[in-house]
Amino acid sequence: MKTMEDEKVRRPIGVKILGIMLVIVLLMSLVTGISNHNLKNLNNELFILSDFYIPLDQMVSDVRQSHLTQILSFERFLASNPGRGMELIRQEGEQFVKGIGTCNNENIRSFRKKIRDKFAEGEQRYIVTYELQRYCTNHKISESEKLVEKALASNVVAKTPEMIQRFTKIQGQLSDIPPLCNTMHRNVLRYLKEREEGNPQNLALLKEQLDFSRRELAKETAIVSRLLHQYTNDAAVKANKLERQAFWFNWGMTFAGALLALILAYVLTRNLVEPLKKLLYGARAIEEGDLNIQIQVKSSDEIAQLAKSFNYMVSGLREKETIKEKFGQYIDPKVVSTLLDPTREQGEKRTMTVFFSDIQGFSEMSEHLSPDNVVKLINHYISMMSEPIRRNHGVIDKYIGDAIMAFWGPPFTDSSEHAELACIAALQQQALMEQFEKDLPGIIGLRKTLFSFNIHVRMGICTGDVIVGSIGAEAAKNYTVIGDTVNLASRLEAANKFYGTNLMMSGETNEIVRDKMESRELDLIRVAGKTEPVRIFELLGLKGEISMVMLEVREQFEKGLAHYRNQEWLKSRECFESCLKLNPEDTPSKVFTSRLEVLQSQSPGSGWDGIWTFSEK
Repeated sequence: MKTMEDEKVRRPIGVKILGIMLVIVLLMSLVTGISNHNLKNLNNELFILSDFYIPLDQMVSDVRQSHLTQILSFERFLASNPGRGMELIRQEGEQFVKGIGTCNNENIRSFRKKIRDKFAEGEQRYIVTYELQRYCTNHKISESEKLVEKALASNVVAKTPEMIQRFTKIQGQLSDIPPLCNTMHRNVLRYLKEREEGNPQNLALLKEQLDFSRRELAKETAIVSRLLHQYTNDAAVKANKLERQAFWFNWGMTFAGALLALILAYVLTRNLVEPLKKLLYGARAIEEGDLNIQIQVKSSDEIAQLAKSFNYMVSGLREKETIKEKFGQYIDPKVVSTLLDPTREQGEKRTMTVFFSDIQGFSEMSEHLSPDNVVKLINHYISMMSEPIRRNHGVIDKYIGDAIMAFWGPPFTDSSEHAELACIAALQQQALMEQFEKDLPGIIGLRKTLFSFNIHVRMGICTGDVIVGSIGAEAAKNYTVIGDTVNLASRLEAANKFYGTNLMMSGETNEIVRDKMESRELDLIRVAGKTEPVRIFELLGLKGEISMVMLEVREQFEKGLAHYRNQEWLKSRECFESCLKLNPEDTPSKVFTSRLEVLQSQSPGSGWDGIWTFSEK
């Protein structure tokens, strides 16, 4: 097969595209800046219009409506020829209407019904309705003033002198309305007083003053309403103008951009499409399984370099396909990509987390089952236990009967999370054991009453340096991990039997996951085959997910362990006995209680280092 000769890139495509892109970026930046400016102005006008002008206009209209209804109620009151005692009714009504709360249409309709129910006489209802409308008029004026203050405090208004001037003018006009309302109400009170005292000669004068104050108030509210109509109309016109400007500007720039794109597309298509078609043809050939394809491109730009890289890629795929054909059995997909890297054959040293698990008493259990049921049990168990490992990005190294070995670490997981993922997988496996025991009668074909074994799974987790790589003969290799960390993980799994625990991990693992997991220190031990002591911990659960009783047990256990290492046997025993009072089934506390009996009778001496040595694996 021919290969394309390496040629120097005289006219790099990157430089051409970079120049074009710079022009486009500058154009887009300009367009974006102008569009953002136009949109900001439009949004500001719409904001003022929707949040201030229109609500203020509605509030002032409500004020005018409440005022007219107030006057109408009072006129009806006078027309009903009321008797004496109306001032007391008015005062009662004044207190009564304060319970309305917000003066919206629904509340007003509801309150009018309450007035009709409470005040039977027509003149009474009229004077109380007058007080209701007076209260709502004052309430609406107060809301309007607050909204104007909010507008003056907003950034949009504060940045525009014209807006400040407008809202200041509205504020001044609104401030003139409350005094007029108060004047009219004082005239109403004086009129009622003179009527109660029977002074008809003063009523005509007071009626004239009342009509004057009413007209002045109506005049002032009309001024504010016209002012708001004008400002609302101005804002709407300005917003419409800005919208049209933005519309035509965007369409103009869209047309210019489309024209520029067509020109650039024509130039790039002429220079790039033909070579890329050849590459596309080659890619489709590879997709169909043809790894003998070779691309020839006669050019002196990056397309030629791309074709050369494509040919190198095809060559690499052929080599990897050859390697894959040598595999004699199924391998975890996460391992395959690693094995295809030739450098992995040499092996490397990495920090990883290794996991071992084993069913306690499986051999004894197997003696009571037929071979077929043993196989069914193991297969179901391994299927259930493997899922949390794979779900948490672990690699299953091997199955040894009912035992499982797995590991976590680069390149399969991030170097900062492999220990945590291993612990999560172990906790999830333990959580599945209840379901596994429920499934057993159906799996092995025995009633639950005939299957008396309680199944417990011991697990050991250890983090440290391992040698990872493909190990084995040329005919059959295994991508695995070896080293002291692997051996220690296996020893920790076995050590569970001594302490009566299910999940044991090394001090290195605990140090990494201490912020994510709950654990307690069990002991300082020396396992068979190692001279250095190992600090071991029991994995209790995820952070914050263990019971208060377990927290108290852990606290007492840690105190007992400290006294134990200081050879304070009595204090240590008290702590471990406290643990057993809290949880009579706490096996580690039972272990130390029994151990203390031996140490008290046979003192280890002042040179004792607190290390418990295991002579068996």
